[in-house]
Amino acid sequence: MLKLSIQKKLVLSYAIVIILTAMVSAIGISSTIQNVQVADHAQEVLEVRHARTRSTYNTLFEMHKDILALRNKNADAASLKKIQEEMDSFNTASKAMHATRYPKEIGTVKEKTDIYINNYQQKFLPLISTGNAQDKEKAFKVIEAEMTPDFIDMAINLETVIEYQIKDVDIAVTDLKDM
Repeated sequence: MLKLSIQKKLVLSYAIVIILTAMVSAIGISSTIQNVQVADHAQEVLEVRHARTRSTYNTLFEMHKDILALRNKNADAASLKKIQEEMDSFNTASKAMHATRYPKEIGTVKEKTDIYINNYQQKFLPLISTGNAQDKEKAFKVIEAEMTPDFIDMAINLETVIEYQIKDVDIAVTDLKDM
């Protein structure tokens, strides 16, 4: 059996303590780096993806609300210009959404956006612009029969994507807490 002097035993135990401390520190640093990566992902989802999706969602509702408001007032140039600006903003925002993460939902939004805008420009706008009461009634039948179902489909799919994004962040944050 190996006989160690007290000095050698103390040096050996000191070395073991240093090695264990270094290992615990390395594990802590690794865990911190991993936590930072998870937090960065959650931040990206919230600041970029969720903000874009939520902005698109809000613009959709604002645009549809303004179109429906034309039922109770005349379609003046200022109202139509505001709706067109919202429509352009919505179209740009929906086109900027990436379908790779949620292909079904985003694909539906992109498809319905084109149909909705086309119905507005080709069917609704020419009727509402005449100022004729009968044309105005026909224009709102276009909204009820053709545009509103597309609006509902877009809203439902955008809400679903928002729920997925929030769930993704919630899972990431829960994982951070569990660590």
